[in-house]
Parts: sequence; C-alpha cells; structure tokens
Amino acid sequence: ATIGNLYKDDENDLLWIQTSTFTFACYDISLGKFIDYTGKGDEQRSYRRFIKQRNTMWMYDTRNGIRRIVYKDGRFECRDFNTENKSLPTNHIIRMVEDGAGNVWAMSDKGLIRICGDNTSLVEDKRQIDGTVYEGNVICLEENNRIKTYSPDGKLLKETDIPTEFGRLGYLRSHFVWQNKWMLFGKNTIAYDFSTSEVSMP
Repeated sequence: ATIGNLYKDDENDLLWIQTSTFTFACYDISLGKFIDYTGKGDEQRSYRRFIKQRNTMWMYDTRNGIRRIVYKDGRFECRDFNTENKSLPTNHIIRMVEDGAGNVWAMSDKGLIRICGDNTSLVEDKRQIDGTVYEGNVICLEENNRIKTYSPDGKLLKETDIPTEFGRLGYLRSHFVWQNKWMLFGKNTIAYDFSTSEVSMP
C-alpha cells in the first residue's frame, strides 16, 4: 500500500500514516519505529476517515464503525465502537464531529449518536445525511430535509425544514461553512444561515 495521508502529532511525537487502502500505521518518532497502537495486532482494519483530538485519534467509516485510540503516559488504549460489541446501532458512520465541550458525535444511517467517554447515546433515530459544528453546537442534516441544531449536552436547540421547492437533499457532494452560512451541495446548492435559521438558494 502507498501513503495516502500523514498527520504529525507534535505533542506526543507520533506520526500517523493513512495508507491508500485506508489502514493506519503509527510511527513513534522518538523511538524510531512503528508501534502497535491497538495492543492486539489489529492494525489492518480499514477506516476511511478520522478526526483528531488532543490525545485521541478517532477512525471511522461506513463498514467498521468507530475506533478510538487514546495515547496517555506513553501507552495506547484502543476501544472499538460497533454493532458486534453492541456499542453502536450501526457500523455505517457517515461523519464525526467534535462539539465545543469535547464530546464526539457520529452521524449514521440509523441516526445521530453522541459519545461522551465510553458511553454512547442515540440522540435522534432519523438517518443523517451529514453534519458540521458551529460555535460549539452540532448542526445536522436529516433524511427528511430537516436541519437540526444540538447543544453539547444533547439538547435540541432549533430545527428548520428545507422548503420542498428546493428539492430533496438525499446526499451531499460537499459542504462547508462560509460567512455565517452552511453551504450544502447536493442536487441543488442550498445555504443555511446559522443566525436566522433561514434556508435559501444562493
């Protein structure tokens, strides 16, 4: 396999390598060698996406669920969240984001999942299309053309229906935050204004 992405963890002197086959390797720069970050020789499981917190690497995709790697005091702790160990309702994870309080949220085909420590909770059981974070809150696009905003403690703050004349957003090709708006690119381009909760077609 060839190298796909590199992420240098300066704080812990580690180099994370994602290969073209979406497996991960971890190189300890101070020791000058690759190390088994799973503690069980299970580094060949593939995860297409990842997010990085301070001492934590979250790997996820639409087949294998979520893998959390915590590095503390020179040691790794590996924890898998999936249907096999009944910690997730599905292994089909579309997007993961970190809220303003450091909790991690997973958008899946079975709903919105909030992870706090080792505990997972299903906040919403509607299929999630995608999501983002704005000013510490989690913003989600659901399958029913609805945008919902949640606080870090899991409370629903507001919800907005996308007008039917804008078409149904069954998927997103891409999205980004720009000038206080969430730009959604699906069948049509839609802008969601965070401050007013209004939806428009720019």
